Amino acid sequence: MYKIFWGKANTLNQAILASLFSFRYQVFRQRLGWDVVCNEGQETDRFDTINPAYIVALNKKGVAEGCFRLLPTTGDYMLKHVFPEMIDGDDAPCDETIWELSRFAVMPRKKSAAVKGGCCAVTFQIIRSVYDFAVAHGINRYVFVTSVAVERLLRRLKLPVSRFGSGHTYRLGKVRSVVLWVDINDQFRQAMYGDAVPVTPDINLLSGSGYEQAA
Repeated sequence: MYKIFWGKANTLNQAILASLFSFRYQVFRQRLGWDVVCNEGQETDRFDTINPAYIVALNKKGVAEGCFRLLPTTGDYMLKHVFPEMIDGDDAPCDETIWELSRFAVMPRKKSAAVKGGCCAVTFQIIRSVYDFAVAHGINRYVFVTSVAVERLLRRLKLPVSRFGSGHTYRLGKVRSVVLWVDINDQFRQAMYGDAVPVTPDINLLSGSGYEQAA
């Protein structure tokens, strides 16, 4: 069992944030060897200081095993300010209905059977929550710098993804990466829920409310 939490940096409690940043340290510094800012076993960067939204999957012990960070493109975000070469001459998105996905990571502590598209339960639930978050907040599209391996996973799940601009791939460290558009539409809903009707919470995290969902 997992619990999926949505929240802004100023609404999630400190225990959840501590587990999130510790998890990111384990994934991005220890496992992937990225040159990221770390302090006392936690990984954060300057985008964590501007009150982003997070989606965090916690196991029954309260330990993070999956996460996403979400930033509106009307402010600072990674594609525009860290990876401008990946925009490749196009305009950087700047629209209140377009948000950036970043710091996606999943690392289950126990193996579980694949749910759909070859992904485990926590991955599927995290991605489903990305859809739910968008519906709850009037988001029409995400932009997402990710690896081509994750791109293949999203396509196996039959998500509505397309490459940004020229569609070139780029080498980020040891990983071949790409910028994706992810559209919030009926194809995404169908991939996550099939014929079931999703029940999206009537909340607005931008105004400081919080949400918890069993997965």
